[in-house]
Amino acid sequence: MPFLTIILFEDWCRENPAREYLTFSLSCVANYLPMPAWFSLWIGLRLRSQLRAIVVAVSLLAGWVMVPMALRYLLTVGLGMRLTGAARYLFVLSPADMICAIETSRPSAYGFTEPAWVCYVLNLPFYACLLFVFHHLCLRNADAHLGRIPVENVARKVRRIC
Repeated sequence: MPFLTIILFEDWCRENPAREYLTFSLSCVANYLPMPAWFSLWIGLRLRSQLRAIVVAVSLLAGWVMVPMALRYLLTVGLGMRLTGAARYLFVLSPADMICAIETSRPSAYGFTEPAWVCYVLNLPFYACLLFVFHHLCLRNADAHLGRIPVENVARKVRRIC
C-alpha cells in the first residue's frame, strides 16, 4: 500500500500524467517486491545456518542489482565504449536501471533503446517468471527442506497404527 500511494501521488502530481508510468511502476512493484522475498526464502530453506543464509541471500541480491549497473558504468564511462545491438538489452535485466528509467522518464540515460516500452515489456515478464520459479521451488520443496514427513508416509503410518 505505501508504494501504491507513492506511485499514485507521483502520477497525480506530474504535469503530463502518463499511463505508461503508472502501468510500469505498478508492474515493477508487483514483481520486484515479492521476488527477493521468495528468493531469500529459497536460499534460507537450502542452507542450514541462519547467518549463512542471510549473508548469501543479501550478497546475491546486491550483486544481482549492482553488477549490471557497475558493468554499464565501467564500459560506457570508464572505457568510453558505446553499447549497440544486443549488448544494450543485457541491461534490461537490472531492476535498478529499470526503476531509474521509469522514474526519470529518460530510459536512454540508462542504456535502454527507443522505444523504451519494448525494454520494459522484456524486463517485467522475465522477473514475473523468476517470481513464479522461486515461489514454486519454495512451496514444492518446503516439506523436504524443513525435515517434515511426506504426506504418503503419514498415511501409511496411520494405517499401520489403526
